Amino acid sequence: MDPRRIIIIGGQSFQVGELLEKIEENGLPVSEVRILDDGDRCGEIHDFRGEPVLVGRIETLPEEAFDLAILLTPVKDPRTLVETLVHGGIPFLDASGSIPLTDEVPLLWKRPSGDRFRQSVPKVAMFPGVYSLCSLCVLEAMHRESEIESVRMFVLQGASARGTRRAMDELFDQAREILNFKDPTLEEWPRQLCFNAFPLSEAAGEEIRMGNEIRHALAAPWISVGVDIAWACFFVGFLGTIWVTFREDTDLNRLSRALGTSPNLHWSDTDEPPGILDVVGQDKIYMSQLRTNGTARNVTLRFALDNMRAGFSARLTELIAWYLKET
Repeated sequence: MDPRRIIIIGGQSFQVGELLEKIEENGLPVSEVRILDDGDRCGEIHDFRGEPVLVGRIETLPEEAFDLAILLTPVKDPRTLVETLVHGGIPFLDASGSIPLTDEVPLLWKRPSGDRFRQSVPKVAMFPGVYSLCSLCVLEAMHRESEIESVRMFVLQGASARGTRRAMDELFDQAREILNFKDPTLEEWPRQLCFNAFPLSEAAGEEIRMGNEIRHALAAPWISVGVDIAWACFFVGFLGTIWVTFREDTDLNRLSRALGTSPNLHWSDTDEPPGILDVVGQDKIYMSQLRTNGTARNVTLRFALDNMRAGFSARLTELIAWYLKET
């Protein structure tokens, strides 16, 4: 395959760094990366294949041909951005939730069944958010066995979900300051995170996006979706519980077998669910403790993942590889 060129737009520094590292690790034939931003990240420097990559301003969109553009975080005028790139013949992948899902703008992700993403390459497509992605890998396998009626999820997330090294460094600084009887630094965080936990203020918006993406991906517009998210005092990862209600009674053994066939999951039906330290640096989502909850229509299971790898860079790199192969 000829060397390819991609554009990364937006994204926090830690997030972009993880993606570049995963592209290199997987050996994707990417010879050039252009990174653009419309905020204060302009001028930052990333490393790609041993060469420095300067973050430029989004107004300097390249006129020459690139093979794929990826939007990681919302920008001021996404519609104009999409029109400009697509008019220039550059496929556009939105991982920020800025573009509405439609029949013409599909949601692309690697299904647990191992199916191809899609028969043809769309000009514009969506990549699911991390909350949707960690649940879809489970729900798609379950939904094939028995139709889902509703989904509820609770997530404890670490400092890496902010996407910046500064947020993680400040958590470390807070621990040092508190242990030395000093007031903790509050620059990246709205309140003390060390030895604490507090709700994510943007949870309502994430719930809307997650609901839309799950219903679209499963072609099940009736599914009710709820999510509650909280920040917790650890550096990397997600830890939580999913509650699923089916339309009819279901069989736990069939669900367990379905989950065990998913290439994106590390499935273990044991009494000891994995903790955060068990999943850091891993590319799979860890699931465990599938149980009925009151009736055979209601089940619960626990999950843990490295949100920057299993919930982001590993899955997005799979999609980038497919784009580069198909175009």
